[in-house]
Amino acid sequence: MQSRKIEGRGMNFEGLNVVVFGTGVSGKSAIRLLTSCNSSVFIVNRGPVEDSLKDKGPCFLEDDPKTKEVMACADLIFLS
Repeated sequence: MQSRKIEGRGMNFEGLNVVVFGTGVSGKSAIRLLTSCNSSVFIVNRGPVEDSLKDKGPCFLEDDPKTKEVMACADLIFLS
């Protein structure tokens, strides 16, 4: 996997593939931040994902066979 430099005063998440694992309070905040930074967000959760988050990126259940593929292609994984 090629690493990408995160630089500047804050972090630059633009163009990164980010998996947000969990849609609790911190997961929802991360999803909002990452989508505003033009990241490609993939949401993984143990249970169903709220409708309000489904337009933020593809959603997967934790035990979905595709979840491993998604996580393997991630530049960053955010655990909520």
